[in-house]
Amino acid sequence: IKNIFQNEYILIDTTDDIKGIEILSSIKNVVALASGIIDGLGYKNNTHALIITEGIKEMMKLSTVIGARS
Repeated sequence: IKNIFQNEYILIDTTDDIKGIEILSSIKNVVALASGIIDGLGYKNNTHALIITEGIKEMMKLSTVIGARS
């Protein structure tokens, strides 16, 4: 499947870390939801950047705690 979708514009990375993918993709959705709320409240790009940056930091911390591979 990787060979079908990967091209010069799209890089596909594969992993067998199922636990990490399941947990962190859920957290990614929470960060996306928070970003949407921020947008709906009328905040600008700096606030979006803050939410996303802090979300990524929390995802990295959580991945260490749950034993996901980096």
